[in-house]
Amino acid sequence: MIAGRGADIRYDMAVRETHQLVGRWAPDLLLTTDNGQVRLAALTTTARPQLLDLTEDASLATAADRWLDRVDTVTAHTQDTSTTGLLLRPDCYVAGPPTRLALITTTGNPCVPR
Repeated sequence: MIAGRGADIRYDMAVRETHQLVGRWAPDLLLTTDNGQVRLAALTTTARPQLLDLTEDASLATAADRWLDRVDTVTAHTQDTSTTGLLLRPDCYVAGPPTRLALITTTGNPCVPR
């Protein structure tokens, strides 16, 4: 039997900011959004990176505006974790905290505003 079905794999995400989930498969958090409760797994079906913003003021999603052509953002709240946000790869591994460096490393430079 394969323990954890790959959940024990940890990738090097080449970001300095460390969090216990970086490089690991994202937990299937129960999230509360403006549209009600939903599991994280239900939101990760677009095959695009995803920024999960768990801040009170949606400041992480706002800071990622210049990546919206490449990154889906979800603003929510959860009781399952103490983090303020996560940047997920399309395969649902945690690329890092949703910082500028993690966004650039995962998706490239931001779009130039017009």
